[in-house]
Amino acid sequence: MMSVGKTVYNISDVDKLSFGIVVSEKMRDDGWKWYRISWSNSVPSNAYSKPNLDPESGWFRCDTIKFFKKNIMISQINAIAS
Repeated sequence: MMSVGKTVYNISDVDKLSFGIVVSEKMRDDGWKWYRISWSNSVPSNAYSKPNLDPESGWFRCDTIKFFKKNIMISQINAIAS
């Protein structure tokens, strides 16, 4: 499992930013890679009942999350803030 342990984020409800860590991944019969995420602050919502994420089960399709490196993101945020 190549992505287990990597950090991710998701934006839902226009301005809700959620951060988490990949705890499991799998390929489904639909041809998409899915990830189970342990969210650190708040679980993304699924206000439109999209089939590409299931907050109840914790599985999110690969196109609903973004991988990032914490140190790079923090550096970029600090550059803007100063």
